[in-house]
Amino acid sequence: MDVPGAGALALRGGRTASAGGVVGSSPLRPVSGNSEDVVTSREPTGHRAAPRSWQAQFVTEPGNADEGLDGSVVAFHERVYAPWPAWLVSIVLTGSVAIAYGYPLGARVGIVTFVVGQGLATWWLIATAPLVVVDDLVFRAGRARLPLRYVSRIAPLDASQTREARGPLADPRAYLCTRGWTSRSVLVEVDDPDDPHPYWLISTRRGLELAPVLAAARDSAKA
Repeated sequence: MDVPGAGALALRGGRTASAGGVVGSSPLRPVSGNSEDVVTSREPTGHRAAPRSWQAQFVTEPGNADEGLDGSVVAFHERVYAPWPAWLVSIVLTGSVAIAYGYPLGARVGIVTFVVGQGLATWWLIATAPLVVVDDLVFRAGRARLPLRYVSRIAPLDASQTREARGPLADPRAYLCTRGWTSRSVLVEVDDPDDPHPYWLISTRRGLELAPVLAAARDSAKA
């Protein structure tokens, strides 16, 4: 099944067995015990090996130009912004600073302080909101791009599964593009023996929509 349901996968430790025996340590094991749904892991080797296990660093090489390029046809686009309370807190904090400066120095100083401070806060909130995109060439999460030909199994995770996926049982080599303000995520297995990241864990509020769109784009790219 290409896109397991949100309840199809659960984090478990231990070894993962396949038809050929034990193939490696994996943080994912289906609740049903069906080995076909298990995301396995690999040793970090090849030209995509990164010095940090948590950071995707794809290097464009001849013959792999699409790894650094976005496609022209966008099938899914989401900016994972912070929730409205974070924006409200930024306004309260910058307003407090503006009052603290404006009261002794004058209204003009207070207004300038608020405008500059809120501008910086807004920039930070936008800059830290990762972009999740599926197009006709790559799956993009944050600044990392994964060519669609390397996308394998896809699973939308609910809040409890996402907490486990971020926990100590997760594979430390996984690429994480997660934000604490989003409780749900999508897990994408990487089917590339040269990639140091066995899977991606991506924060999204639209996981049930993203998973089938990404699966369709993957199938189209591999056709």
